[in-house]
Amino acid sequence: MAPVIVALLGRNVTVVVTELSRSGCLMESATAIPEGSVGTLSVTVDDVVYVEDVRVARCQSVPGGGERHHIGVEFLTLPHEGRQSLRFYAASLGEAIGGPRLATLT
Repeated sequence: MAPVIVALLGRNVTVVVTELSRSGCLMESATAIPEGSVGTLSVTVDDVVYVEDVRVARCQSVPGGGERHHIGVEFLTLPHEGRQSLRFYAASLGEAIGGPRLATLT
């Protein structure tokens, strides 16, 4: 019997985080990401990389924005030891924050 080989095929999508809360964030990207997609979001803030597993809750074209899309993601509850958590960073700020941040969704 041949061994079962499990692999992961992913892609990097550059996004701008426009809103951040304890439960998720709103991003903007030139690439549409299908609703239900699961990935890992990495955001760098002041030279610290925060990482969170996310699920795309919605993806909508920006009216009059050409190829721009608003992508709403929710944080998943998958613990990862040794990683800086984006949700814990958001919680440390108190209320939801605004302001764009460049990030990568893989």
